[in-house]
Amino acid sequence: MTHELTTVNQSRFDVIRKKIDLLRASLMQDQVVRAAAEFPECEAAIKRLRITLGGIEEKLSKLPTIDVAVLGPSRHGKSTLLNSLVANDLLPTSDVKPCTASVLKMAWSPQWSVRVKFVSYDQLNNDWRQALQDANDELNHQREGDQSQVNEDTRFVRNVLQRFIQLFRVNPDLPPVELVEEIRRATIPHAIKKLLGQDAVVRATDVEGMRAALAKYLSTSDVYWTIVEDCEINGPFENWHHSLSLVDLPGTNDSDPQRTLVTNSVRESATAVAIVTSDSNIGPDIEEWLRNSSVLANFLESTNKRKQRLFIIRTKLDSYHPEISLTNAEISDEEESQLYLDAIQRYKTEQSNAYHSMLRDIASPKLPLGDDAVSREKRSELLSRIDDIPVFFVSALAHEAFAGRFSTSKKTMRQFNEYFDNDIDKTGIPHLRSFLLDVAIEYLAVNFFDDIEQKLESEARLLAGVFRKSISMLKAEGAGGKNAISKVVKSVQSDVLPWLRNETERIVDKFKNQTVSGDRGIQARLDQVKAMSERRLQDKMKLWSHYHWSSLRAAARKNGTHVTGRGQCIDLAEDVTSVLVDDVILAWTHFRDDLISIQIDHVTSKLVEDLSNKLKAFQQISDVPEVSNAIGEIVKQLYGITHQQRLELLQMVNDQIKTVESIRKPAYKIAQDEFAGMYGRISQEMGTGCSRRMYAHVEDYAPAAIRQTLSRVTKLISGAVNTLAQTCSSALTNFGSIAANRIDTAITHISQELTQRDVKILTTKINIANEALLKLPTI
Repeated sequence: MTHELTTVNQSRFDVIRKKIDLLRASLMQDQVVRAAAEFPECEAAIKRLRITLGGIEEKLSKLPTIDVAVLGPSRHGKSTLLNSLVANDLLPTSDVKPCTASVLKMAWSPQWSVRVKFVSYDQLNNDWRQALQDANDELNHQREGDQSQVNEDTRFVRNVLQRFIQLFRVNPDLPPVELVEEIRRATIPHAIKKLLGQDAVVRATDVEGMRAALAKYLSTSDVYWTIVEDCEINGPFENWHHSLSLVDLPGTNDSDPQRTLVTNSVRESATAVAIVTSDSNIGPDIEEWLRNSSVLANFLESTNKRKQRLFIIRTKLDSYHPEISLTNAEISDEEESQLYLDAIQRYKTEQSNAYHSMLRDIASPKLPLGDDAVSREKRSELLSRIDDIPVFFVSALAHEAFAGRFSTSKKTMRQFNEYFDNDIDKTGIPHLRSFLLDVAIEYLAVNFFDDIEQKLESEARLLAGVFRKSISMLKAEGAGGKNAISKVVKSVQSDVLPWLRNETERIVDKFKNQTVSGDRGIQARLDQVKAMSERRLQDKMKLWSHYHWSSLRAAARKNGTHVTGRGQCIDLAEDVTSVLVDDVILAWTHFRDDLISIQIDHVTSKLVEDLSNKLKAFQQISDVPEVSNAIGEIVKQLYGITHQQRLELLQMVNDQIKTVESIRKPAYKIAQDEFAGMYGRISQEMGTGCSRRMYAHVEDYAPAAIRQTLSRVTKLISGAVNTLAQTCSSALTNFGSIAANRIDTAITHISQELTQRDVKILTTKINIANEALLKLPTI
């Protein structure tokens, strides 16, 4: 799992795997086995380490997948971009229409293969029936002459039937009425029917074989694209991270309900989201989509540790040509070229600033306007995230031409050479590729490998420390230090352990008071939301009643979400969630991050530091080197136990935060759930007067659904706050209790080891422990 673009020869995976193997091998050495039988505390530490190694190996067998969701409208160069990122000319780019049916994933594998999943028979029939219903409704309104209900897009009938026009090979130039009738009477071809609900896996030995398979299933030159649900491309992409995958989602203007649901699901679970556009200022379609979707809100709500990466890719950079005014007629070609490059750089800077300004504008309505210090500070922090969103300017076409995977005319190639100074790196693709690889490396390091390696090293140090402490104890006993060590044992038992338990109790009480204060802040926000939500929600309902009937029903069919042919984004659940939750987000993220995560980190760090200082004071008890050294080893062990317990506490708190990381996502699902009944009624309407009945359903069912959503969301937020606070309070209490018990056990072992005074026996034991210690690796 090596990565040639990093300075490390081996990946973190290999390093950890090697450490595990070294530790396991050492535990099987005769000297270590013998020592375990001789020293009960060493045996207990070895058993604990074996359990830890087993758990780590299980985690390593399931490395997290780092998905990068690629979003944006069709025809913005996404296929060419993906080809350039994996450095292979795989995806068809010239004959893939916006409605190409698939979520497409590209991931590393030692062998080339394509897995294609076809839609089920029931799903295809349902899509077929709904498409005909939409087309017939449009024709009925046209016949009735009700121009207010005629779709503003005159190509609506052909657009909605496009998939089935090709599936059934119907003449697309037929009049709309005949077109609908031809598709209604059509039958699913036998060759297509036998594929429905199936998975097809095509294995290839080279890129040419892969390209042929993908052209067959994704290109509009054949009919298979009409029944593809998703497609996974695996191959030995050069210098590609083994856990990193690119997920090309249907365009933000996609019309298929099933693909919209999949798009939303993948977008939320992805480690990173790339917004792809070939327009300046993001583009009106993406702007509309961002304003009415939860992408930015989810990005702002996520924790720093697991923050979803969001970035913009401006494609087709070569289409921008700056105008340069040359005032000096004697300027050299080299100087003119530099002026040109400088102008392009200024354009990138200006465009990046424009993108960030637009994103801040889009995100601002999702942030409450509280004027207290906490709100101002948190709002500033969240908006700074917007300014940190990377922007990449690329020309995938030029990159592919330079790499020899795209054939172009001499004139175009000359233009590419002039524009990018004959430098493939200046196309932006290598930089973007490196960024994606770094995202995968960083994510695994922060959210996976760091925790594992820290735990592994902590356990190994504790085991070695137990052996060192046993050796030093035996030497101290031989030097007559029994009384001094006994004094340390009694002091720990009578002073340190009660202090640790009492201090933990004090910290827990203080922590509870802080969380209660944070809870009140969130409840205050909720009360404010309730007070002002009614009018805002009425405005949302009025907005829904102004949607065209076909758009409203399309949204109902897709669980409340739809993007019209003109790029207007509709998301009914998002409309409700933005009213009920966005004003609470700042209070929630402050509670979760500052009052929970940071406070627990701070108080436990302070507790461990104070404990360490108390223990270090014992080292002054004796001037005898052997005794002083033994006491030092005791101090190290007890500190190590507490420090390790702290790491386990922080991991548990992080895991708990992860389970309730977002209040927005579950609130959104509640809204979808409560509006399901209204969606069902709207989507079933057809025939004369269906539009009036759809709007009536909104008036009849939306108010009750909104009230129920508000009630459930309030309970959700209160539950999330209470669960997090109570769980973390219990975790703090357990931290102190478990640490004290482990220290007590270690001290008891020390006390029991002070019973043997025969010099020969002491020497033998020291040799046994020393031989075992030499077999333990330093990791």
